[in-house]
Amino acid sequence: MSVTDDGLTNGTSISYPPLASTIVCLFDLSRHLVAVEHTGELANTAWRDFLQKILASAASSLQWWSTIELEPVPAHNDIVQLFLSFQRVTRMKVTLRIPNPELNRYTKMVYEDLRNSGIREITQDMKNPSGLSKSPDARPFASAVLAEQGYKKGEVTVEGLRNDAFEVAQSGNEAARGVVKGLREFVRGMNVNLRTKEAKNAIAAICAEIDRVHPLREE
Repeated sequence: MSVTDDGLTNGTSISYPPLASTIVCLFDLSRHLVAVEHTGELANTAWRDFLQKILASAASSLQWWSTIELEPVPAHNDIVQLFLSFQRVTRMKVTLRIPNPELNRYTKMVYEDLRNSGIREITQDMKNPSGLSKSPDARPFASAVLAEQGYKKGEVTVEGLRNDAFEVAQSGNEAARGVVKGLREFVRGMNVNLRTKEAKNAIAAICAEIDRVHPLREE
């Protein structure tokens, strides 16, 4: 209903600017992971850019040199399997970032090298026409593991021979997705009679789904 000089009339109003839509972000600080609610309302918006601007502004106001940036973490084995699927990898380009709390024997050497050198971000453009080493103990494989864990910036590019033909492939720009039934109602507080046991079960379900879609890589 709209109020006019003559009384009430039927009408349609549109907010300008549009009303804000919300998403829920759950932070797992122990693994440097953020589980973000997937909603169609924000799917085509630059919500991540705006969130990072807010975080950068907050860091600046506190006079911090660093800020938080969200990087899509791909599905398990997405980047490593792409790397290993090539018969011969002639080039791999990736930008790595540290710190990294999920070290294993594949990534520890690279991490310690960057830390000892005072490097927080490095772009690696590895090339060899005869083929890069795909050994688990070599730098290319370790870089692929780090990138798959989310400690990267942008996509990972792999070039070389696959299926007896030269191919260029990119990976790492799509975040892994999971499903937890009843999560939306829980986080939005619709279950007004939520008990402590139910809350623990919901948190356990969230953590289990995170570990399923992005498991820790075993040594």
